[in-house]
Amino acid sequence: MSAITALIFIGQSHPNDGGLRPSIFIQLDEGCRPCFIFSQLAGGQTAPAFKMIPTIEFMLDDLILMIAYALIKVPEIVAAVNLFTSENITARRHLEMYTDLTEQQRLDLYALLKSNKDLPKIGICLFKGSSLENCIDHLNNYSMECEVSQSVFVRSFSSWGKTWETSGVLQSIRI
Repeated sequence: MSAITALIFIGQSHPNDGGLRPSIFIQLDEGCRPCFIFSQLAGGQTAPAFKMIPTIEFMLDDLILMIAYALIKVPEIVAAVNLFTSENITARRHLEMYTDLTEQQRLDLYALLKSNKDLPKIGICLFKGSSLENCIDHLNNYSMECEVSQSVFVRSFSSWGKTWETSGVLQSIRI
């Protein structure tokens, strides 16, 4: 059974106030293997109906690579990916990173993106147990605006034990 373990919003920040004006929404669906699902937000830019199976160790890098390829269409990334895969992957609407690109091709593409100044702002909401937690620090390698939120409080019902389990603390933020 799969579950959404991260929500990713892509957009621009306000030049004075920060925040995020999202236009694209991406879900990390984790079941037997993780899958990023791209969707359009109401009033946002057109998003390709697209699914991407990332690598485990470079899951975040794969996400940024697909944002650069499928959403903002960085010319050198589009050309390289299309050359490596011998077809436009947004047309087939599916990419599996382990099989469609070699490890060296992926590493070369990540390196191209790390200094790219045209990447949009990314907001990531991580739920407890998300595999994206294991490589979220890779954001430090990219020149892009970003915000990451993690769970501070979780209350869940255990179907096995028929009990409620709680972790973390809820408290008001005082300014």
